[in-house]
Amino acid sequence: AHPPGTINGRFRITEQGEMITQNYGLVPIAERTLDLFTAGVLAEGFEERPVPKKEWVAIMEQLSDISCAAYRQVVRGEERFVPYFRSATPELELAGLNVGSRPAKRNPKGGVESLRAIPWV
Repeated sequence: AHPPGTINGRFRITEQGEMITQNYGLVPIAERTLDLFTAGVLAEGFEERPVPKKEWVAIMEQLSDISCAAYRQVVRGEERFVPYFRSATPELELAGLNVGSRPAKRNPKGGVESLRAIPWV
């Protein structure tokens, strides 16, 4: 998913270290991975995307603002959220696994803002 007009014959990808070995570690797999990327870039050149109506864009922006405010109220404004999150998810168990190249948290004593997404992938 990307905004219209952003590919223009090329694009950049970011892959984690583990995925580099998985996607490029063997020549046949690397060729298949590059085939998929190439096909995606080429197909984009033939895709005609409808231009969203101004009314739709305005409604989506309003929906985005409302939902973002509601999300932030729960995640950052509700003092019970972090204790709930820690009891309802395997955050602490995942933090103890040796996966990924970065720690699960930037600050082990921090709240939601200290979490990293990488261990959850």
